[in-house]
Amino acid sequence: MTSGIINRHWYKWLQAELVKLGFDAIAPALPDEKEAKDSIWIPFLLNNIGVAENDILIGHSSGAMAILRVCEQVKVKGLILVSAGYYDHDVDQLWNWNKIKANAQWIEQFHSSDDPFTPVNSSRHIAKEVQSTYHEFNDRNHFLCTEFPDLIDVIKYRCGLS
Repeated sequence: MTSGIINRHWYKWLQAELVKLGFDAIAPALPDEKEAKDSIWIPFLLNNIGVAENDILIGHSSGAMAILRVCEQVKVKGLILVSAGYYDHDVDQLWNWNKIKANAQWIEQFHSSDDPFTPVNSSRHIAKEVQSTYHEFNDRNHFLCTEFPDLIDVIKYRCGLS
């Protein structure tokens, strides 16, 4: 799941690559993108998109925060967090890291130390709390590229396709 429009960054490319591999892949534009409020995004994801136990959720930036919140409530196959930050928008509850760990079979995380929007220590904190497999780069900025082969490699590995 990604925040923003499908034509931005690597989202459309990733969706096409996943379809080539035989996955059903959607990249919904989340409502209220600028505010990124849990009170709007989480019900949208759970009620309008639907999340199932065999799903792999991919979130970028505030979209990564959204899928972490979803994973507090439902079991999923895996999470891939890109430029995930630890901060609260309109949160009235603490993060339930143990529930997230229990509800995801695996968690992969990507961050770049030169990200101008999400502090690297914030992402490292999440990695520690959820015990993700953490991939840190020093030259990827906020991952605003048009292709992101590392994601495909991780999905292939996690799904036994490599």
